[in-house]
Amino acid sequence: MSIDILLVDDDEDLRFALTQLLEDEGYAVEALPGADTLVEVIESRRPGLVFLDLSMEAFDVADTARQLEEKGLLSSSHIVVLSGRDDASEVTREHGFHGTLPKPFDLERLLALVESTLARRRAQGSAHENQVHP
Repeated sequence: MSIDILLVDDDEDLRFALTQLLEDEGYAVEALPGADTLVEVIESRRPGLVFLDLSMEAFDVADTARQLEEKGLLSSSHIVVLSGRDDASEVTREHGFHGTLPKPFDLERLLALVESTLARRRAQGSAHENQVHP
């Protein structure tokens, strides 16, 4: 079963609030407290958008990016980094993620990002499904 959004953040209050907000907007959300199963969840659930906190304890961003790349999931997963780190944009580019949303973030900006990203991904999926295959 696919989901719209995967939210990975060790801040329980933030996970709860964002999950509620996004579900209230009609999105199917799965939230993880850490990145231990991130690769497996992306592989099995195929989220349209992943919000990933860089500052989680025991999180190795380079190893996670490598695993996603090896499984062919990095280019097909739209991963947006949520972070208050000064180097978040650099880390995002270095590891092939799709964008950065600095913490604290504006909820309107977050919702606009979600809407535009998922609409674009649905359109790409529809275009792919409508192709004629011999």
